[in-house]
Amino acid sequence: MSENEKDNFVERRQFPRHAVRYIAKVFIDEEMLCGTIIDVSEGGLGILLPKVLPIGFELKLEIRNILSEESSEGLTFKAKIAWMNETESMKGMYRGGLEISEISEKSLDALKDHIQNLADQTE
Repeated sequence: MSENEKDNFVERRQFPRHAVRYIAKVFIDEEMLCGTIIDVSEGGLGILLPKVLPIGFELKLEIRNILSEESSEGLTFKAKIAWMNETESMKGMYRGGLEISEISEKSLDALKDHIQNLADQTE
């Protein structure tokens, strides 16, 4: 990106992202894949998957130990694929963006609290 392009670049994200590493169970109909959540925000998540999925595809995620290292409590929600690309550094793995499409109020509140804790740790 040239200096001129950097000057004209506008971040389009509504919410800041926070880098994380969480293992997630990803359910696609009857199939279950193991994915890695690599960043979180109130609007969505970044994920690594061993399979490419089409944009707009809705899946179910289950993330354990996201709320506390000591707790097995986790979050379960649905998300849609916003974008997906093959990674350059890890052949056979795909990095994607997920937009949360269905989440309970309790889980959303827990996710917001978790993100706030992440933000507080980086200040």
